[in-house]
Order: sequence, then structure tokens, then C-alpha cells
Amino acid sequence: MNNNTFPGQHTTMTTVTSSETQVNPTIRFDKDYLYTISGQLKLTEVICSCVALFFVSFSRFAFYGTSTFFETVAVSAVWWNTILLVFYLFHVIEKFYKIPWLKVEVVSCVLFSALYFLAALLSLTCLFDNLLFFFFLMLASSALMLIFGYDAYLKLQALQSGEIAQGVRVVRVTEMEQPPYRY
Repeated sequence: MNNNTFPGQHTTMTTVTSSETQVNPTIRFDKDYLYTISGQLKLTEVICSCVALFFVSFSRFAFYGTSTFFETVAVSAVWWNTILLVFYLFHVIEKFYKIPWLKVEVVSCVLFSALYFLAALLSLTCLFDNLLFFFFLMLASSALMLIFGYDAYLKLQALQSGEIAQGVRVVRVTEMEQPPYRY
């Protein structure tokens, strides 16, 4: 019996996606990272956290609970981002590319953004003690929260597009058409 509704042959299209990661596993100094957006954000995070930390630490309100919380967050941010900045400058991140650095950075940036948001909210509670000092503390916390939030956004975009933190990942998509199959 011949069924005229079903074709006698069909063509199959196969899509093959392959990715190749190209890294240089040698540890070397490369200042070009500082000229990228990610490097400039990392440097801005370190410098702004340091400036705000010194301003808060040497004030007469340094022993307030709000100031102490801000100092703890700022010291943690300075240390963490300085270590990451040194890792990027010396290509340690590229040497250990199998570690999901972008996921680690997204989590840390979101965490610091949330902690700086909390510091900004806490500084509002002490605003009447000294308006100028705690207004600066709120402004610094808000600015750092936005900087870390933007950095987290950029890292998340890079993570979703399949990039690695340092090095090159080349993704090739090829489509192959198989010869028709006859029944």
C-alpha cells in the first residue's frame, strides 16, 4: 500500500556546537586588565572602599555600631577585591580557569552590594546624631552598592553568554546536512 501523505525521503539537519578554551597558564604581569571595564570597576571598588573606610575610621563616630558595621564591610571589600585585582593582573585567574571565577564574583558582588545597602539603611538610623557624617556614610554606602551591583550585572551577563573570567573561549557552531534518506 502506497501512502501519498508521507514523503518518500527526508533531509536531516544536524547542528554541532563545539567550544575551545584558549588560555596561557603562565603567571605574568599584565597591566592591560586595568584598561578594561571590569578592571576599572575593580579598581574603583578598592579605591572607593578605602577612602570611605579611612574617612569613617578616623572620625569621632568610629565607635558607633553603624560605623563599625560599615568598617567591617569596607575592610572585607578592600581585601577581597585587592586579592582579585592582583589575581587578574598576574593572570592567576587564567591559570586556574577551571574554577568558576565568574560565579564566585557574581556572588561576592551581590553580597557586597547587599551589605552596603544595609550599611546605608543603618546610617539613616543615626542621621540625627551628626547630619553631615552619617549623610556621607549613607552616600558612600549607596555609591558602593551601585558600583558592586553594576559589576555583578556585567559578570552575570558574561556568565550567561558562556565567557570565562580571563582568557578566550571560542564557540563554533556548524550545521551539517545529511544526505536524503530514501524509503
